[in-house]
Amino acid sequence: MQVEKTPTTDIPADGAGRIAANGNGFNGPTNPTAAPSNRRKPPYAVIAVVAVGLAIGAVFAGRWYEHGLASGTTHDAQIAGNLVTVSPKVPGEISQLMVDEGSTVKQGQVIATLDDEDFKAQLAQAQAALAVARSTLPPSQIGVTLQSDQTDAQLTQAAAGLRAAQAALAAAQANASRSATD
Repeated sequence: MQVEKTPTTDIPADGAGRIAANGNGFNGPTNPTAAPSNRRKPPYAVIAVVAVGLAIGAVFAGRWYEHGLASGTTHDAQIAGNLVTVSPKVPGEISQLMVDEGSTVKQGQVIATLDDEDFKAQLAQAQAALAVARSTLPPSQIGVTLQSDQTDAQLTQAAAGLRAAQAALAAAQANASRSATD
């Protein structure tokens, strides 16, 4: 039987007393001044640049996709659709919107409600003005009735004065004709 000779001075043991082979016949450095192994360090700078580039590209791709969803494009620059202008019967601020933008609606469907606080204030003001007008109506009717009665009395008095003047004229004419005959 033959026994292999191994160099004892440069052979590292792995702690269990075993000797392993490397590229030079041993696993581990046999000579501290030997050239480093062929293993390369990972290029961290290149990996970081590629990762940042991919992240920026993902952000721009997401924004491009969202923009594509929000805007329509055509090849002939025409878009078909039924668009209707909506105008309220009275001006005001919208307090509640019943439909979403782009929804299909039917004729007569309520799509929004207006803030009615201004209208309620105007109604209350008009009702107060009506109440004031109604409260001043009876005294003015009494005043009109009283003035009408005074006017009637003045007319009656003036008619009586006319009749008295006519009677006095007739009496004066009669006296004048009697004195002319005497």
